[in-house]
Amino acid sequence: MIGFSMLLSVVSEFCRSHAKLKSSTRTSTVMVLLSICSLLTDPNPDDPLVPEIAHMYKTDRVKYESTARCWTQKYAMG
Repeated sequence: MIGFSMLLSVVSEFCRSHAKLKSSTRTSTVMVLLSICSLLTDPNPDDPLVPEIAHMYKTDRVKYESTARCWTQKYAMG
């Protein structure tokens, strides 16, 4: 489930992890998409962009998922 600003977190994480990557546009696009899919399906709360969200993810999964649903409804589905 995509929660809060998870997509921003994913893109930021990818950029931070692959800042020195130099390859073709096609390869870079494929790597970006694979990285986004990987981080969305298996988030890393031990290296968070937003520590408060990671803490909620680790300590109160029900509240995290409820908030994630709310934010997804509000910001992704209009």
